[in-house]
Amino acid sequence: MTDTTGCLLQIGGIISQHGAEHLAQSFVKHSNLYTAKQAVEALMQGHSDWNFDDVVEGKMNDDMRQALDHLSLDFAWSWNEGETFYPGVTFRRISDQTEDEFLEVDGTICLRVQELSHADRIEAAQQWTLFREDLDLTPFTSQHHLASLISARPELAVYAKDRSI
Repeated sequence: MTDTTGCLLQIGGIISQHGAEHLAQSFVKHSNLYTAKQAVEALMQGHSDWNFDDVVEGKMNDDMRQALDHLSLDFAWSWNEGETFYPGVTFRRISDQTEDEFLEVDGTICLRVQELSHADRIEAAQQWTLFREDLDLTPFTSQHHLASLISARPELAVYAKDRSI
């Protein structure tokens, strides 16, 4: 029998209507919790936290990963414990193409005993915790809207590279 669990996707960055439609299709393939229309509407309102049930081994499917990559969205993907695997979280930051994975219990990163002597792992856990707190999805409806968003919030420029609606 296949081991499944619940997962949480938290996304950050900017998204257009077209991008929301693309991402919503991957949500529908991953779960029956959302219709494409519901997902698009919620994405265009800036909804950034998405629950998924019955995910095989807590792994994000390729379609969703490709959609997130294509849309240059930051994310945290966390999964609950299964019968054959521990709970955990994968983080991906677009600005420097960094990705990391940790054990996680109740939304808190947990380091293995052998990692506690590695200052870089402790620092990474602290940085990723802050990263997750700052994940925010900002929808835009036109190139003009995107330009005004970037003018008001220059930190969004990293997500707008080669972006069109």
